Amino acid sequence: MRTGRTSQAQTYADLRLERDALVEEVQRLRRRVAVLEGLIVSYEEQAKGLPTYLRCSVCRQVKPPSEFWRDRSNKWGYRSQCKVCSRAKIGVDRSG
Repeated sequence: MRTGRTSQAQTYADLRLERDALVEEVQRLRRRVAVLEGLIVSYEEQAKGLPTYLRCSVCRQVKPPSEFWRDRSNKWGYRSQCKVCSRAKIGVDRSG
């Protein structure tokens, strides 16, 4: 009788380990898919002639276009300030 329970407990433990390994694999694959989707968007933008990266006029950091607000009046179609700097400026203007 005792061997039956040990065997059952061992099987349960093995299944949990297998499940944990599969969960980690799924998470790794989801991260990889997100990276690949980002590359696809980047390649599509390059094909359209849109910039792959832009430099913020305030913080001078190079960032992807998704970090900038759209502005159709601008040459590239994006504002010159990134979203973070724009929000910081608005916060300062409203509090002062």
